[in-house]
Amino acid sequence: MNIKDVTLNIKHSSKVPPKGDLGGCLSPPLEGEAGRGLSRIFDSFQYRNFRLYFIGQCLSQIGTWMQQIAMGWLIYSLTGDVLMLGTVMFLTQIPMMFLTPFLSTLVDRFNKRSILLIEQSCAMCLAATLAILFFTGDIQIWHIMVLSVCSGCINAIDMPTRQAFYITLVPPEKLSNAIALNSAIINSARLLGPALGGLLIPIISEGGCFLLNAVSYVCVLIALAKIDYAHVVQSNKKFSIFSDFKEGVSYISHSVPIRTLLITVSIFSFCVFTFTTFVPAYIKDILGGDSRYLGFFMSCFGIGSFSAAMFLAARKSVLGLGKVVTICMLMSSIVVIPLFHVHIIWVALIFAVFLGFGLIGTVASCNTLIQTILTPSMRGRVMGYYSMGFLGSGALGSLWWGWVSKFTSLPIAMGISGGICIVVAVVFARSLPKIRKHARPIYVEKGIIPEIAEGIRE
Repeated sequence: MNIKDVTLNIKHSSKVPPKGDLGGCLSPPLEGEAGRGLSRIFDSFQYRNFRLYFIGQCLSQIGTWMQQIAMGWLIYSLTGDVLMLGTVMFLTQIPMMFLTPFLSTLVDRFNKRSILLIEQSCAMCLAATLAILFFTGDIQIWHIMVLSVCSGCINAIDMPTRQAFYITLVPPEKLSNAIALNSAIINSARLLGPALGGLLIPIISEGGCFLLNAVSYVCVLIALAKIDYAHVVQSNKKFSIFSDFKEGVSYISHSVPIRTLLITVSIFSFCVFTFTTFVPAYIKDILGGDSRYLGFFMSCFGIGSFSAAMFLAARKSVLGLGKVVTICMLMSSIVVIPLFHVHIIWVALIFAVFLGFGLIGTVASCNTLIQTILTPSMRGRVMGYYSMGFLGSGALGSLWWGWVSKFTSLPIAMGISGGICIVVAVVFARSLPKIRKHARPIYVEKGIIPEIAEGIRE
């Protein structure tokens, strides 16, 4: 391209070309008004469907986190075994490793709202069963293990469906905001759910938390039923689970940015995100606290997580998220190394805030980048692999680090995991130029980077 071509492009474009970490090359216009950044946080709320989904998910996720905290506390109270905590988490998430790649093909072919209504109803029944077993006094660890496997099978279709569903509730230009607000749903629940669970366990017992979670599913079912989903056109392509599976594998293997991000999320989840599995053991054995300490710790973790989600929601564009992934991965990896050596509660709570920010900043940024780059017709399958990498690898990590802690100690095991992730963060940072090169044409095609920026770059 010569200078004349560049000049002609400049005349036909009034846009200032932005700078991006995954494709941009020039600097975006600065927006000095803080109010504009704050107003962007809730852009997706102007759409009724997204508001309904948001409210229903908020209430349901709070119940889910209450149950998760109560479950971990109950398991450790029954067994006193760190490895058992990891085993139950493994059983909850391992079905994703085997089922999600195939079940996610259904997401691209069938009505996503109908799938969600069915599987959320099944999840409600599992929570109610857990509550009944507890209150009848018959609950045993094998009951929890069996129900955990059933829950994992439901999650194998739930995660890719939800990831592909909520972005159909807003126009494409609001995609980044919707993804960040979806992270805010999970992390606002992470803020409130553990605190409520920790406070309510001594009052209504673990079974009461299970029952409240079952009731919370009613909220999301009502919200899903009220969402207008008639505007979404389903694929008319002939459905074949194995050919669709092969198509998804081929697509991911040939996409350098998506492949790299999925590998990064998988290793990060295996090493660092599994720390939440061992928090009950840390609270009881190292801090010497009770369920209230557990609630305080997870709420501080939720504060950091929610802050990261709001930070991402306020961003104007996905450009620059590659650096955010690197920084947040380093932050969480560095914090998790000394955390399990801390014996002072207020120091642990400060660490939890930074850890929450780093963990969610990493995962949500990777999620946003993947959803922005991928081809819409492949969304369900790609997000199925994302779910498999995030939760499936987390399941393996929970089992592995629980086993390692049996032969060393929990602080040493978590220190090793943090060290591995520091190396991963450095490798990811070094791979960013290659990711930019392959992502740039996609960003130009989607209008994220104006073509004028490409002209000037060349």
